[in-house]
Amino acid sequence: MESSMSEMQLDDDSFSCFTCRHPKSRGDCVYCKMCTEAEGRTILVCAMCAIRHHKGHDYEEASFPNRVTKQKALDAENSLKIEADKEIESLKGMFFAEINKSANKKFERLKKTVESMDAKTKRIIEDPNVTTIDLDREIVKLKKLDEKAREEHKAIEEWKELVLAAIRG
Repeated sequence: MESSMSEMQLDDDSFSCFTCRHPKSRGDCVYCKMCTEAEGRTILVCAMCAIRHHKGHDYEEASFPNRVTKQKALDAENSLKIEADKEIESLKGMFFAEINKSANKKFERLKKTVESMDAKTKRIIEDPNVTTIDLDREIVKLKKLDEKAREEHKAIEEWKELVLAAIRG
């Protein structure tokens, strides 16, 4: 309970000593490099604890940037993040637009081929004057359209795999 009471008494000109846990003046603060490395976090100790409990350790005077300095440093870092976020969104939009445009072209080609096949089939069925010879010729044409549609479909599948591999890579 005393530790939390001490921490509550801290103001902008004091710190809590890592070793004794008492609030101390920032002027009485040292940064213990050895303990910081061992703990994996910043260790600040008062001068008395440094003498008593941190003998032979490597010290450095602790400095405390003011609010304005901290805000400027964070704003500079955040402005880089904001710029990076904007660039990422721009690139995502550009990639989406290009992929969409390319996909639409490929699907439109396939759609036209399939529609042509449907129209040709309907025309042949509905034309009462189509002879057997005409029917055989039209079937050959439909087979060519079918081959074209299959090639277009295969091209779409290959393109899709290429795009997905590039995105994943």
